[in-house]
Amino acid sequence: MKKSIDLRENLLLDEKHDKQNNRMSLRRPTSTSHSSSSSSISSNKQKKKDVTLTDTEREILQTRLKTSTSPQQQMLPSPSSSSSSPYTPSSASASASASASASSSLMYQQPPASAYSDAQLLLEMNKMESTLPENSAERQRNFWEVEQYGWDFVIILPNPDIGDPSSSGNRSPNKSSIKDGTVSYGQLTAILRRGGLQSYSYYSSTNEYVIVKIRAGVNRLEQQAELMGYKLLLDEKKLRTAANGGVKHDDVRRGYRIKPIHINEDRVYSKLKPYEFIYAPYSRNPDKNVRELVYKPRGMSHPFVSVHRIELILAILEDIGSSGCGLDLDDLVENGSVYTYFPLRDVNVCERELPPAWLPWRIKSWKLPVDNIRDYFGAKIGLYFKFLGHYTTCLMYLGLAGLVVCIDVAGESVEKGLAYGLGNAKLIPFYGLFSALWAQVFLEYWKRAEAYQAMAWGMSDFEDTQKDRPSYSGSEIQSFVDGKNITYFPSNEKTRRTRWSTFVITCFMLMVIAIVALLFYVKITMNNNGLEEYAGIVVPVANAIQVFVLNDVYVKYAQKLNHNENHRTQVEFEDALILKLFAFHFVNSYSALIYIAFIKESMGDACLYTCMAELSQTLITILITQLVIGNIQESLIPKITEMINKRAEKTKVSMYRLVFVLLLNISPHLSFSCFW
Repeated sequence: MKKSIDLRENLLLDEKHDKQNNRMSLRRPTSTSHSSSSSSISSNKQKKKDVTLTDTEREILQTRLKTSTSPQQQMLPSPSSSSSSPYTPSSASASASASASASSSLMYQQPPASAYSDAQLLLEMNKMESTLPENSAERQRNFWEVEQYGWDFVIILPNPDIGDPSSSGNRSPNKSSIKDGTVSYGQLTAILRRGGLQSYSYYSSTNEYVIVKIRAGVNRLEQQAELMGYKLLLDEKKLRTAANGGVKHDDVRRGYRIKPIHINEDRVYSKLKPYEFIYAPYSRNPDKNVRELVYKPRGMSHPFVSVHRIELILAILEDIGSSGCGLDLDDLVENGSVYTYFPLRDVNVCERELPPAWLPWRIKSWKLPVDNIRDYFGAKIGLYFKFLGHYTTCLMYLGLAGLVVCIDVAGESVEKGLAYGLGNAKLIPFYGLFSALWAQVFLEYWKRAEAYQAMAWGMSDFEDTQKDRPSYSGSEIQSFVDGKNITYFPSNEKTRRTRWSTFVITCFMLMVIAIVALLFYVKITMNNNGLEEYAGIVVPVANAIQVFVLNDVYVKYAQKLNHNENHRTQVEFEDALILKLFAFHFVNSYSALIYIAFIKESMGDACLYTCMAELSQTLITILITQLVIGNIQESLIPKITEMINKRAEKTKVSMYRLVFVLLLNISPHLSFSCFW
């Protein structure tokens, strides 16, 4: 880790450059002459002479130097600067910027990128600035014409001019500020630029937030994909042609280096085609021929659809190596440096392509467009909806069996009531046996469906390719396998932290059991005082609210405990979190039902009618209450919040306009062209 941090520090730090350019007011970057860069390189040559880069990292930096006139950064003026709008510069300012950029590019006679040493490459990157016109509409049009996509990712920060002055970003992006999990706007834009990402910044409508849109060019995506061995789907037709043609020796007389391959494609023997679902790590090496064989979507000159671009951008943002940004976005959100972050939606997909294939009622649960969902939302969301479709389909069989049992219960309840029918229906034990068998069959068929989908999406060895999480910490040691520097976290320390988590979770479970015991004590007291009718409703509703509230509270503590355990990979982190949530949710959700079904009568607490009837009543009440609360929380509250936020934004904009009119009336000789 120390070597990686030092390399990133070389990439990020040049004190003189940062003092000039990393101001928190959102202004355009200024160009830097080559003379200052050369003097900086010569003055720091001895200090940085021990820096070494990998071939891919060196190629990334050389490519950025060669394309130093590409749009690397776009920062808009603050509301106090003189432009017609805080969103887009005026035509006059744009033309002035264009001419200034053109003149600066003529002054900047950059030597060939291959002439720099590793240390000089890192230091030269500190002097690169954008030199193209800063017209966002033109930039956006060029993106779509050349690379067929625009902005992919957004990071939103609190406006430093409104927020806490102590976090206004006047510091340089140094090692300590990045390592302690805080970053300012000035540091963020510098880090994005050094990571090879293109960004465009502007204010929100209320000026409370700074919105930073991010994208990566095709070259940068290719470099990152090759660096991390990112797997992409190979084109079925191209792969068949390549296999049938073989690979010949350079010397024709020697014949084939790889003989032609002909595979039987008769669908009678296999439903799978021999050349479909084949993935390979991306490489630009012409000998491997992956770049030519990779599948390119229709109308695109490259293979990087939105989900690939977002995953690669996230990898660049979180990569702690010298070519990455080294940001832990979740920690930045937690400490308030970043308000939120999210990928931008593709309107063509989410409003025109996905809804007709996904939302109509005629779409069957076993025919959900999971491939389209995966291509847009990612494999995790795609697999989630694959599970929902599989679960819904299997529930149909359980529902049919339940319908037969309901008819039996209704027949038994005609004369003596529902409570008698629930306790004496003959098919209920058989339904319990059928449910147990159904659960096992459902699980086995899901394993098959999951394995097929992992193969189809190239995720079979997903866990084997996991990298360290950005927040994973430990001491730097040499690997006892290959001698490389790795981060080591002592196993005894991890065991100690895991035991502490187990103790806290056990305390939460005991608290749940105590609350459930208190609720049943209240129910017994109400029954003894002649309030049986109310006790049968009040206590189950209180139990449902207890389940919902404690689940919500516990999730936050479980996440903190999981972070404290310092898991190496994201898969380990998620597995540990799932185990914590499952253990608590099981006790919290089913402790009351387990008490009624197995413990209540043995404790001398008689059921009101039959224990089966009370169990059914409690279960129905809990399910309905949770369903109502869940829908309110997931559907109604977001809609109300959205309406309130929109009303607040309109109110604030109206206030700004009112102040603008008043100032014009009071001081007619002053110009407030920058006010909005």
